[in-house]
Amino acid sequence: MTYTCTSTAYDAASRASRAMKWGTTFPGPNKALENDNKVLRARSRKASVNNGYAEGSVQSWLTSLIGSGVFPISEVEDSKLKKEIQTLATEWFKKCGSNNESFAALQWLAARSAIVSGECLGRFRYRRIVDRLPIPLQIQLLEGDHLDDVPYKWWGKNRVKQGIEIDKLDNRVAYHLSREHPSDTDYFNKFERVRVPARDIVHLYRQDRPGQMRGVTWLASILVVLFEIDEKETADNVRRKFNSLITVFLEDNEYVATDNTQPKVDSEGNDIDPDEDDFIQDDIEPGAQIKVPAGKKVTLSEPASSDPTDEGWLKAQLRKAAAGLGLPAYKLTKDLTDVNYSSIRAGLIEFRRLCEALLQTFFVELFCVPIWNKFMDMAVALGKVNIDPADYNENPEKYRACSWNGPAWDWVDPLKDVTATLMAIRGGLTSRQREVRKRNSNTETIDAENAEDLLRAELLDLAYDCFPSQTKKNGEIQTAEEDLEEESRKDEDE
Repeated sequence: MTYTCTSTAYDAASRASRAMKWGTTFPGPNKALENDNKVLRARSRKASVNNGYAEGSVQSWLTSLIGSGVFPISEVEDSKLKKEIQTLATEWFKKCGSNNESFAALQWLAARSAIVSGECLGRFRYRRIVDRLPIPLQIQLLEGDHLDDVPYKWWGKNRVKQGIEIDKLDNRVAYHLSREHPSDTDYFNKFERVRVPARDIVHLYRQDRPGQMRGVTWLASILVVLFEIDEKETADNVRRKFNSLITVFLEDNEYVATDNTQPKVDSEGNDIDPDEDDFIQDDIEPGAQIKVPAGKKVTLSEPASSDPTDEGWLKAQLRKAAAGLGLPAYKLTKDLTDVNYSSIRAGLIEFRRLCEALLQTFFVELFCVPIWNKFMDMAVALGKVNIDPADYNENPEKYRACSWNGPAWDWVDPLKDVTATLMAIRGGLTSRQREVRKRNSNTETIDAENAEDLLRAELLDLAYDCFPSQTKKNGEIQTAEEDLEEESRKDEDE
């Protein structure tokens, strides 16, 4: 005898009546995007343009992830070579975009495209020596629409999935791009395709599933919520417009007439003027005195008042949208009404961890590192830095090594945070270099600026309590006599 189990161990896997409309299948990572990505991309772009909450969330992510730019600090051991590389990189970053944009501007635009549209492509464009660039290389940003829409096709022995050519080992070999944006209909060659080697393409997108070839908009999980909020607010605005108007209904009083040839009379036997019977007043000015015709009854409209639960519903929907985006609710709504010091600090700690993780695993790894590696390859090949090409080819990571610093976080409580940082440095729990990098700077620059400030202060006979050699911790000025007394005291003790 066999027994059939009709129940499931997990409630979420139940197929009972309450879960009949709950789907039990889901397409693969690439099939899902093949079917829905165009629609998601279009709706996300429309939302970012027309919906304030959508645009606000995009701006919050951009300021938190990119800020004023994410820049590298070379970790080459040779200090002279390190300075040489850093100087060359700083000059190249000023005009590394194909339209002479700065590296920070490229980062902002690439990250925005990845958030709103799901992905962004960067194509390396090699320039001529006569263009007089520090490195004859620039980056052209392209939207994901440029990738070929054909789901699957063959290119020789290689497969092409959604515009990305891969070999038998699933390594990316090339990208099949349209020369012009497919949605720009004023170009004649918009359907012309070009095959670009993968080594000349930077593909920025957040990979949510293993094997995912293309990116999906970050707004995908909240587009429905934002659309419903828009619809509700539109309906509320229309209702408020009607509520602000006074609508007047004119009704005929009861009248008596023996036949159609006799004049109309009201219930009291008074004649009703036929001209006045057709009285219509389209607009009523504020403070106007309107003479109502005899036999007319005036009734004012009584529009429904707003639902007191609307505010709670909107808050719940916005919190749902913020959770789907991974943002604290106040960053989506820009409303700090219900926020206090403890809650905002606790929320920021978790959000900053998420930002740091996304910055390194998403933006730096997929966008910044490939660009830096290409920059170093070109700099060595052209002799722009003092590195032996043979040594570089044998061990490129030795010279490519660098750290990427995101935007510096503003303090919630500056005094406590700075004090804690100083105590951690003095206790050996961290280093000046690490703490300085968190502020999107480097110790070499800060030390050079401090030395310059100190020299200028000494030349002008100025004393500032920021220099320990000039003042004590309590702000008192150090003197040469005190230094001599201190040295003699130490000699006596010895």
